[in-house]
Amino acid sequence: MQVTSARRPTEGPTLTGNNEFVCKGFNYTVTIGSDKLIVRDKKWGRPSSHELPIQSINAVIVRRKSIVPFAAFTALALIATVLMKYNSLWFLVNLTVEEEAVLSTVALAVALLCAIPTVLRALFVDIIISSAATPTPFLVRFVPGRQGRGLVRRFHRVPAGA
Repeated sequence: MQVTSARRPTEGPTLTGNNEFVCKGFNYTVTIGSDKLIVRDKKWGRPSSHELPIQSINAVIVRRKSIVPFAAFTALALIATVLMKYNSLWFLVNLTVEEEAVLSTVALAVALLCAIPTVLRALFVDIIISSAATPTPFLVRFVPGRQGRGLVRRFHRVPAGA
């Protein structure tokens, strides 16, 4: 019995034919091979490429931003939506039907606006690649979390003396 994946070949981390691992972010594409790490810039006008030997890389760090602030605002806005929709605070303020509709719509819009960064921060990570060959580290933004963790695992599997 053969098991096939439902994932399209362009999604997620890819392993090319020559045993290189490719990780795509918003601003850079990182390819790690057995002896070098290639960072390609995704600028439209002037794409550039940096080849770093594996021996010169000091660290590959996956950084996930905190989702707590936006998740808390989302939860508070959803609670406010329910309170406004069902007029749960009738003993404090008596709202008309039109006021309930307007206030619950505004609270729901705020909840949706706060939910977008929460989802983005939960699904994507930043990768920091520091090397002795470059004065400033590379910051690869908006890398899918699975690809970022796969890149770090692949980096740890590459022998240090390669």
